[in-house]
Amino acid sequence: MTGPKLTAMIVFGALSFLFAFLFTIGLNSAFGAIATGAIVAGLACAFIYFAKSIKQGFARGFLALGMVFIIVPIAALAGFGDQLAETVLTVQDGIRITEDETATLMLQSAFATAGLVFGIIVGLILVLIGGLMHRPPNTPT
Repeated sequence: MTGPKLTAMIVFGALSFLFAFLFTIGLNSAFGAIATGAIVAGLACAFIYFAKSIKQGFARGFLALGMVFIIVPIAALAGFGDQLAETVLTVQDGIRITEDETATLMLQSAFATAGLVFGIIVGLILVLIGGLMHRPPNTPT
């Protein structure tokens, strides 16, 4: 293992952990967010570890970070769906929810949707960068 490849593993692993944690902490427990971050960081580091060159290692780091930005907001939105389902079951049981709880639920829904859109846009840009870096160079003959 070379120094730059190790640097790529540290940088992209830490960024993957950070963004996975930040995207899921509001909708999951702290343990769930830490576990999600650790799994995603481990997968990103494994993806970088098996690269053949330093350039491919950094390219795979961008690809892994792009996938974090695309996949983790979708998982967080699924967690929000569970919260919404629990609220609906509470209302069906005859327990009233207050206007504050309704406003909080609507605000969380708006933030979850905005996070999903932001994640997809940024993720696609990072995947594009990683894909362009990962391809072999064009050498005219």
